[in-house]
Amino acid sequence: MYLYLTTRQKPEETSMNKEYEFKYDIPVEIGINSVCSAIGAFTDEITSEDNVEVVHKENKFVFIDDAGLSLLNRGDTLRRVHFETKEGKRHHNTPRCDYKSGAVNSKDRKENSYFEPRGDIAPWQMAQKLDVDVAGELSEVATVFTSHWQYDVTIGTVRVEISYDRFYRDEARTSLIFQEVEIELKEGAEADFENVSMMFAQSISRRFVVKLSRIQKYARVMREFCPTDALMVAVNHAFSVHRDESLKLSNSLRRHDGLSPYAIHPCWCALTILQEPLLPHQLRWDGAIALALHDVLEDTTAKLPEGTTPSVAKLVDEMTFESYGEELNSWWKISREAQLLKLYDKVSNLLDGTWMHDEKAAMYKFYTLRLAGIANKHYGDLNIVRIARAICA
Repeated sequence: MYLYLTTRQKPEETSMNKEYEFKYDIPVEIGINSVCSAIGAFTDEITSEDNVEVVHKENKFVFIDDAGLSLLNRGDTLRRVHFETKEGKRHHNTPRCDYKSGAVNSKDRKENSYFEPRGDIAPWQMAQKLDVDVAGELSEVATVFTSHWQYDVTIGTVRVEISYDRFYRDEARTSLIFQEVEIELKEGAEADFENVSMMFAQSISRRFVVKLSRIQKYARVMREFCPTDALMVAVNHAFSVHRDESLKLSNSLRRHDGLSPYAIHPCWCALTILQEPLLPHQLRWDGAIALALHDVLEDTTAKLPEGTTPSVAKLVDEMTFESYGEELNSWWKISREAQLLKLYDKVSNLLDGTWMHDEKAAMYKFYTLRLAGIANKHYGDLNIVRIARAICA
């Protein structure tokens, strides 16, 4: 177990309050009833019902960072929390903004929170009010939804808050990412709280396996929104199916030399979009996986790999055409995101397009510049736009 110290800074005054808590990972296969039952059994053992207050909330966490994810990289968190009480009394009707600084397992960790007066404050205003030092322009990088059960428990002279949170990708709360339980000291002596927390850990461990959490929620959420495992699967799939399941043997190699594996092309596209700091985080990752797979349905007999998300599958489907002629006639009908990915596709083909005759190269460049203009209009002066204009000059 570990303890860490948190200081909370209020909007108009600074108060240094010790805040101790222990967090535990709960395996995702453990259901809500089992966890709530375990917490209830502990409170029944240690105190009377009159000393327990239970509140259920549905929360929405919006994490804020700059394009380089500087806050995450240095162990900080900037977030807006929207919540609605489902049971018991309603607490606040306005969103809360939180800034947390310092490593989780550190007694230097600090927290600054305030409630938005109208609920429409901009990210840069949040940073200004909370005195957050950021490297670039702030934006929303990840949104998760939680179901939250909060138990306020009084045990003699100690008051603790036991929280149970389930974190989901979707507002319908069907796609569970992870779940955790934490016990936090609200009032009383630290030594007494340590005893209570040990009893709590022993109590819930009798029902299912728990693991002490040593990572902040933001970092854990971003592991899900930076799906490196899914990208690795997509890259491996691309190399495998373009080599072994191409519709034509010639399609398994790049045309410029007849030797290089075809999958170099989709993988170049995938890795290049990940290096674009101006694009929203989720678009970069969905786009990268879609680009790695974008020719699978068009040029091979294979399907997309198992586990491909609906958002990625939709992008791949939009980028798939029966022929180049059909693409030229229909590209303007696909989504803005798919048009952006098509720009990466076309730029990559031009980079090794020495095989193109003059007429085809001219048509290809005209098409690529059209895509670059649309990307510039909607996403700004991206690196891929600069590359496109340079090679089409």
